[in-house]
Amino acid sequence: MVKLKCYSPTFEEEYFNSVSEALNKCGLDKNQLIESCKVYLPPDFFKDGEDDLKTLILSSFSELKRAYKSMTIEATKDTMLKNCFDIIHDEKNEKDEYKAKPIYRKYMDLYPTLRDKQKDKKKMSVRMVEDLGVNVCPYCNRDYINCRGGKISGAQLDHFYPKDDFPFFAVSLYNLVPVCGNCNRVKSKQQGGLASPFDDLDFDGSLQISYTPIDEHSVKVIMTAKNGLQHNIQKMHIQEAYAINNIDIEELIYKSKAYSSAGIKELLSQYEELGLSETEIKKIVFGEKIEPSEFGIRPLSKLKSDILKELKIW
Repeated sequence: MVKLKCYSPTFEEEYFNSVSEALNKCGLDKNQLIESCKVYLPPDFFKDGEDDLKTLILSSFSELKRAYKSMTIEATKDTMLKNCFDIIHDEKNEKDEYKAKPIYRKYMDLYPTLRDKQKDKKKMSVRMVEDLGVNVCPYCNRDYINCRGGKISGAQLDHFYPKDDFPFFAVSLYNLVPVCGNCNRVKSKQQGGLASPFDDLDFDGSLQISYTPIDEHSVKVIMTAKNGLQHNIQKMHIQEAYAINNIDIEELIYKSKAYSSAGIKELLSQYEELGLSETEIKKIVFGEKIEPSEFGIRPLSKLKSDILKELKIW
């Protein structure tokens, strides 16, 4: 998991203006939408003197999360369901089916239009990734999500709180997480207990990647997580995805033995004329020390950072 920063104020304003424009074009009554939302969202979700639509679109993830938690209270959830959905009883299967009411269906249908809206020949989803300054999926830290041209986004957008279940969050900016296709498919509609990359958590301190030896030449990747990240690791099968990355750890272990402190000192004595330091040799062999702020730029950077710490390289 990689923590995502907030979007820039410039991008937030651009996104909000795009939503407002799309609402006007589709003829959706935004006042009716907001009044419906006020029935079930926390009483202080909308602030006096502020633009209610802007609040719904640009609220921080912590505010969305607070609103979501209120939906776990049965009475609030029941109110939300009655306001957002037409409930149709399926007698054959003896269960209720929920169909979004027309105003919410129209609101949900704004999403693909917004995602694909172009500016300077770049889709909105491409501009989102660029504004966040990430190249790698924040869920797995394995797959690149950078664009392959203005019209071809490498990222999919995960509705952290699924729009089919929470239609009022369908185009809320901080409910949309740029991720790789694999993580988006595996996560699907899961939400309970998972952490969002926009969560206010110490991601680096809450997840540790280590290894355990299997035999003399191979190891197994081990992940230890807390503060909600353990649910991501388990439900999104992140550790299983990393099973093949044992070879990356094995390579680092091999290098740490080949270029031990004593081995580096021997190299320095043999090539004293080059004027290299021990730190410079380590950079050549292992690469630069990776800071948490760089985890969103390089794939497997969290794994490499943790293993090099465990090997006492950095």
